Amino acid sequence: MVSSIDGSAAFKGASKGMTSASDRRVFHLIRSLSDVILIGAGTARTEPYRNHRQQVVVLTRTGDLPADFFTGIPPIILTTESLDDRRRHELAKVSEVISCGRHDIDLSLVQMFFVERGWLKVLCEGGPALLGSLNAAYLIDEVALTVAPLLIGSGNSLLQESQEMKRPFQLASLLQAEGNLFARYVTR
Repeated sequence: MVSSIDGSAAFKGASKGMTSASDRRVFHLIRSLSDVILIGAGTARTEPYRNHRQQVVVLTRTGDLPADFFTGIPPIILTTESLDDRRRHELAKVSEVISCGRHDIDLSLVQMFFVERGWLKVLCEGGPALLGSLNAAYLIDEVALTVAPLLIGSGNSLLQESQEMKRPFQLASLLQAEGNLFARYVTR
């Protein structure tokens, strides 16, 4: 996961604008150690997964995925039995489509699917909604977090209705107590 110091998970809709060369090196190392990458449909729509080199599994109830997402290794689509038949047929032309639940995706079925394929090291690159669902199902056993030294300010501003800008800061100190990290950032 990547987060700005004010808690934003994205800048202009994607996490890429929040990363650095060092963060990308660590990210690619972690990715190289995984068996499979798990994402949600929102991440598939906003992040650059074209021409990926590892197996990607996408969780989606609606099947609403960009056409250019299906380049490189075909992703596996895990969805629901209630997915529209026409959309299921379209997706099946370019990807393996598997139902994991009737109206909602059953994460225990997703877990069984991974185990059946021998994928025990699952890297979730999904956003906050997917992470929240995995956490509620007790399916997260490790978290890697990059805190980008940026203020994004993606909430409503007193000056404008909505304002998002990226402003760099520098880490001045970092303390740890009882598992809490206390970071102090200053402007450059």
